[in-house]
Amino acid sequence: MEEAEHLCDRIGIIVSGQLQCIGTLNELKNRYGGSYRLTVSSDPIYKKNVERVISNLCTNSIKIYDLVGTQRYQLPRSEVRVGDIFKAIENLKKEVQINAFEVASSSLEDIFTEVVKRASQFKHHQDFL
Repeated sequence: MEEAEHLCDRIGIIVSGQLQCIGTLNELKNRYGGSYRLTVSSDPIYKKNVERVISNLCTNSIKIYDLVGTQRYQLPRSEVRVGDIFKAIENLKKEVQINAFEVASSSLEDIFTEVVKRASQFKHHQDFL
């Protein structure tokens, strides 16, 4: 996937032999990558503090994983701006020690997973008709 991001001008995704989408990486990200990924690493004793700040920042955030003090969330782009995420992290740093944090947009792998999921749901829906 990483090679495709760097080498291709246009990317197509095929699911079960059918072309589902085609476009530049930015077009696909805008169409299918509707979220940011926020990863916060801190001491595990501050888990509740991090959860509180993230839930206040974005009520529809989804915790992707929580492993030994590192928590990753999916935040819908429609509900939060990047600047608000950084402000929330800066405020959190006043309460707890943050070892590291990362804000990232959807990767090509995330987009691929979303397209496959949508295609599978559509096929599943058609099977019932």
